[in-house]
Amino acid sequence: MAVFALPQRSKATVVACIALQAVALYVVANHGHRSFWLAVAAFFAAGFLTDWISGLAHFGFDYVWPAQMPILGPIAVEFRQHHENPTLDPSAVLVNLTKGAYGALPFAAITVAVAAVSGDGTVSFFVIATFFETSLWMLGFHQIHAYTHMGSQVPPEEFNRLVAEIGRLPTKRSKGKNSRSFSRRSAFPGWSGLSRGAGFSCGPRSIGSTTFPSSRIFPASTVGRIR
Repeated sequence: MAVFALPQRSKATVVACIALQAVALYVVANHGHRSFWLAVAAFFAAGFLTDWISGLAHFGFDYVWPAQMPILGPIAVEFRQHHENPTLDPSAVLVNLTKGAYGALPFAAITVAVAAVSGDGTVSFFVIATFFETSLWMLGFHQIHAYTHMGSQVPPEEFNRLVAEIGRLPTKRSKGKNSRSFSRRSAFPGWSGLSRGAGFSCGPRSIGSTTFPSSRIFPASTVGRIR
């Protein structure tokens, strides 16, 4: 028996989601207690809320919802197959946005509904801004998540070869050491012999077991006569 499932890709769903988000944005932007810094705080709060909802969804689809359940069942099957063979593709933008829109649409609608019934205070603005920005996180969640699976299609031999090649690359620190060493040796190749022949004192001075850097770079014969 076929189980009703949401379409994998739907331009209409994505367009409807973006349209409702535009309405929610208008509501948030015209709130009487709007604040840029509260909106920034709401952005991070919405990120944590999205991640928490994602964790609950993963648990539910992995362990709770049966495959025969309408709408949620096919999603649960896809979630379980995803763990065995990751198939998210960053180039499948419409598919990823469609999946994100199914979660983003309700939060955009909640934003408009809460703004209609709530007061005009600071807390009200923070709450509706958080719901609106959660909707934005939701819409882009699958597209962002797809980038973490870009390496899942790389054959193991190719992956190991790339890792070994990266391991042989010099680090920035070693590059810096080699560059400084080269510059000391090549900038003035005859300086060491010339300075010793001319009687310059430009090296470190030792007193007992302690080494001090030289504080002068003048011929030794002139020490004490320079004012």
